[in-house]
Amino acid sequence: MAGDEMVVGRGGVPLRRTPVFTRAGWTVMGGDDVSSGWQMLRCRRPDAAADPPSLLRDLVAFTRGPACVISLHEEGYALVRGLAPAGCWWEAWLNPDLAAVQLTEVPDDIRDPALWLGSPAFTAAVARKRAALHAGVPDDARAALAWSRAAGLTPAPDPTPIATVLHTHAPHTDDLVPLLLTTLGLPPLPARRASVAS
Repeated sequence: MAGDEMVVGRGGVPLRRTPVFTRAGWTVMGGDDVSSGWQMLRCRRPDAAADPPSLLRDLVAFTRGPACVISLHEEGYALVRGLAPAGCWWEAWLNPDLAAVQLTEVPDDIRDPALWLGSPAFTAAVARKRAALHAGVPDDARAALAWSRAAGLTPAPDPTPIATVLHTHAPHTDDLVPLLLTTLGLPPLPARRASVAS
């Protein structure tokens, strides 16, 4: 499925000049140098393009530096994935309360999904999905903290601040993405770069 992606990484070359994005079929829409060697790119991923995990692995292998890919959804949530050269893969949902609504699957025995949406059964299913996403936050936060340390960043000494961000509910991801990245120890992003491209 096509989508808007934010790529944050560190490498010895400008990220947009690497062959990784062309190979993956992604379009680089713009970008900024952040600081301390970190760069941010805004990308568009067409339907037939490589998926974010594939691009992330290729980018880290090429640059030999840590990176994150943030898949931004117009419904107001995001899936964040990170990888360092030594490993330390992690992924986490951002704005899980909104993600739960979109990730709740229609049961196979429902003939008319339109009638099921908004029903008490749908509400209960969303609540179960929301609880499952929040239950995974502690493990996600620990993995994110391990990635941050492997990336040479200086986050808080325990995963609690990261978990707090991952549990947070907001109308959209505009503020949550920069907050998560700075909590991981990254330099502040340029203002207003976390929204879905228009």
